[in-house]
Amino acid sequence: MTAPQRQAATASGPDGTPTVVVPETGPWVRLATANVLWIFLILVALIVAFTAIQPNFVKPFNIRSIFADQSYLIVLAIGETFVIITAGIDLSVGAVLAKLTGGKGTVMVVNVNPGISTTDARDQGFKQEMSAKYPDVKVLPTQFGNDDQAKAAQILTATYAAHPDLNGIFAANTISAEGVGTGIKNANASGKIKTVGFDAEPQSIQDLNNDVVQALIAQQPGKIGSDGIDQAVNALEGKSVQATIGTDLVAITKDNQGSTSQYFYKSSC
Repeated sequence: MTAPQRQAATASGPDGTPTVVVPETGPWVRLATANVLWIFLILVALIVAFTAIQPNFVKPFNIRSIFADQSYLIVLAIGETFVIITAGIDLSVGAVLAKLTGGKGTVMVVNVNPGISTTDARDQGFKQEMSAKYPDVKVLPTQFGNDDQAKAAQILTATYAAHPDLNGIFAANTISAEGVGTGIKNANASGKIKTVGFDAEPQSIQDLNNDVVQALIAQQPGKIGSDGIDQAVNALEGKSVQATIGTDLVAITKDNQGSTSQYFYKSSC
């Protein structure tokens, strides 16, 4: 939601219950009231822990060395965090596609098969985001490509023929994204239909560079693998294991590839 949209208002929900939209506040107020206290506390705890392990950690010469070696990363991290918090930037898939489509039009999810927990969650989260924040976006029923590129391409071309106002696609996995990309090219709709894909395979990166796909949501498969191995070793050694481990996601665009290339998937090691 952009700043101009944050205006005080009272409206009725779907069941007639009054709902209130909180009015816009200044950036410093948002910064002070943002739910980032826990992050600060974790950082403090880490500093205390490192100091306990290595007393030299907080010595002036070590602090100077850290800032000298990592100054550009510190500045970048602080700047990006400040902008995200104070500007209310939303990094979700729905927000990315809404930005690409101008917050209006007709969009659709092309998914794998129903019943897969991860892709079902992506579909559900996307629709919730659109319903809650982008009333001018019409979301068509999800269609499933059975993890088949040709089927996904066919879905795209048939839907575009039936809905010429189609201007946005969320492809919920690699095969869906690559199939949608093929369908867009076959329909001569490159640039007309904005697409957010999931995963950053070599073909998807090529489609990104060719303006067939406008954004890719990338995971960290290497970290997922290493975390899985670590948990397996812990289990074998009788140590505690984590039932759920979250990994970072990043939205890759044609413009930010230079700073997100570490998230590109590799076809070989």
